[in-house]
Amino acid sequence: MKRLPQDKIYRKLLAALCIEAAFFVVLVIAACVYPSTYTLKGGEKEISLPFGHYFVTCNYEAVQMDATVNYLYIQDSDMTTDKIPQTENYLRDDKDSYTGEFWIYSHKKAVNFSVREIMSDDESTLVNVKSYEVRTTPFVFYVVMIPVFLIIMLTVWGMYIRKRNIIITRKSLAGAGVLFVTMVISCIPMFFDKVIIGHDTLIQLLRLEGIKDGYLAGQFPVKVEPTFNAGYGYAFSTFYGSLFYNIPALFRLMGFSLQFSYKIYVALINIATVLISYYSFKVMLEEKKNAVVGSVLYSLSVYRFYVLYQRGAVGEFTAMTFLPLIAVGLWKIYTMPSDKNLRKQWVMPVIGYWGVIQSHVLSTEIYGGFTLLFCLIMFKKTFKKDRFIVLLKIVLISVILNANYLLPFLESFLLDDLYIKLDTPVGNGLMGIPLAHIFKFYTGKATHYYYIADGGFGCTAIIVIGLLVYVCIKKYFPGDNRKKLWITGIISLISVIIASNIFPWSSIIGFLDEKSGGSFAGKVMHAAGMVFKNVQFPVRYLTVGMFVFTMFTCLVLFCKKDDKVMKVVTGIIVAITIVQFIWLSAAMMKDGNLDIRYAVSQTDKTFTFNLGGFEYMPLREDDGLPYMNMLIDNEECQTTNAKISNYEKYMTNIKVHITTDADSLGMVEFPLLYYRGYKAVDVNTGEKLTLHNSTSSARLSVIVPAGYDGDVKVYYAGKTTWHIAEAVSLLAMIYIIWFSAKSAKEKRRAMTAA
Repeated sequence: MKRLPQDKIYRKLLAALCIEAAFFVVLVIAACVYPSTYTLKGGEKEISLPFGHYFVTCNYEAVQMDATVNYLYIQDSDMTTDKIPQTENYLRDDKDSYTGEFWIYSHKKAVNFSVREIMSDDESTLVNVKSYEVRTTPFVFYVVMIPVFLIIMLTVWGMYIRKRNIIITRKSLAGAGVLFVTMVISCIPMFFDKVIIGHDTLIQLLRLEGIKDGYLAGQFPVKVEPTFNAGYGYAFSTFYGSLFYNIPALFRLMGFSLQFSYKIYVALINIATVLISYYSFKVMLEEKKNAVVGSVLYSLSVYRFYVLYQRGAVGEFTAMTFLPLIAVGLWKIYTMPSDKNLRKQWVMPVIGYWGVIQSHVLSTEIYGGFTLLFCLIMFKKTFKKDRFIVLLKIVLISVILNANYLLPFLESFLLDDLYIKLDTPVGNGLMGIPLAHIFKFYTGKATHYYYIADGGFGCTAIIVIGLLVYVCIKKYFPGDNRKKLWITGIISLISVIIASNIFPWSSIIGFLDEKSGGSFAGKVMHAAGMVFKNVQFPVRYLTVGMFVFTMFTCLVLFCKKDDKVMKVVTGIIVAITIVQFIWLSAAMMKDGNLDIRYAVSQTDKTFTFNLGGFEYMPLREDDGLPYMNMLIDNEECQTTNAKISNYEKYMTNIKVHITTDADSLGMVEFPLLYYRGYKAVDVNTGEKLTLHNSTSSARLSVIVPAGYDGDVKVYYAGKTTWHIAEAVSLLAMIYIIWFSAKSAKEKRRAMTAA
């Protein structure tokens, strides 16, 4: 193939990179100086605004009438909200200001503000508007930054290709094209201005908004999301790994809408899943074309659609992205001979487990259980010295790398009274999905949107089983591949059995509960029962089964290269997989539960209680959950032997002046739920005050010494030991990057020398 001189092209790319980087820096500087505020007073209520993202604060006086509902309307000159997406702006009659969020999605619009009673076209007579304050954000610059950043990445990739003399062939372009189409198909349900509300989507949207608000409150990293529970907060990120979910939170901070930020995250996860699974299958199947097929089958599987869109389970579908890295890492460890190279094979599974642990605690349990099962199946190789040392390295380094999450999680889980630790009936009725549904072609017809799809391998599994019979008759499998087929088949079968309704989960959990007690054996039984209960849905065991069965499918499909029947069947399976995913996408977009969520209104308290099973809510002294009506209605502090003044609250931050009598301790309960990591300090002296859980209400309380008279600041700071763990995790990641770069360099040198 004739190519242009490399140095000339490389220099052009380098020059382009410099220009792009300079332009990006200019955009960053412009974003820092752009924000400004406009104030409308004296009856003014109209302003012309360009494309962008805005906040409007309405300062008002309201007549307190509980039966009256007043809304702030943000409309154009024609009194419509066309191309002005916004929150639902409900004004509370017990407040004197409200801040709403809106966007202008056209070149320029004349925006009109008005406060009206619901279902009325006239200005409300019960609200006296003092002023409107409109604050601009640098959103428009961020909109430009993103494509510029992508262009920079493409330029860097082009430079890498030139430097490494990578030749792009038609086959590689075709493979890349298939992977790109797969990415697009996986994102079809997001191609409209609504968001599909799966089982957990509202929780995850609220969680996203909570992380964003946590950063605005000054937390780093965010451990308690202020948005939940009507502003009382919820420690979602203490108990659920949120490292990767900071990505959509960053988009929210840049001014993108809530649903757009969520969709961007789902799209990025889809892209990462396609690429990571392609890499993993390429290593295991040793051929790029076969890896493309494996990536398509896994990324567009029925089960993945179920987790992505039917359930909206962010933690689970994020963990599924990293599952192939665990698989390819173990594949290398168990297929390589015992030598020095084997001892270096810990990196890939460590990165895989890092991604899973930082995404979803239940997936960590499930993946860990199946890993242990695999190691036991392969016990003859597992307990050989070199291989066993590598496996121990994986465990040890994974713990160190994830210390930033594991330490806060374990400390809070073990030492605090939480709802999840009670013997609740959440898992007593565990039941898997019908066995037939695992092999079903879903038509999208359902009596309820929750059941457009309920997981499974899809109908292609039946074709694979039939093809297996064919290849066995033909005796296509050599000894080594036959062993791989047996292992992947056994693990797939086990996942199907324990995920289906034929497995007696209720009997097993009933037995474990019956045998629970104070003895060591009883405690073990109780712990095992709680683990199974907390899984909640046995269909989750198909997470591992889906990937392993995809590998099983590929082993069957590619066991004989020149068999025409195999090629035809491969095409049929890929076609059915694509058609099934598109079919389900269309059904979900047509009949699913759809909603529009641009942001979370500060007055929409009810929405902030989307917590699922309330697993990590702190308990009152009688082991009950905090009273919901208290969280909704009680925004004030409660005092005992203390007086407060100058009270201010911003998310998880409180400033207040407290005085106590000279002869008695005082106590102040704040409108925040108690979680580890809060601090209370005297603003002037820096003296720390004692915080504890007010067991009567599970609220955060401060004990104030007798004779105290001072200003107190309460805020979430985390714990020193947690921050040390974060530093340790960061150093571990730096070491892994250094080690990987060093190993790659040594490999290139060896290839050059050869």
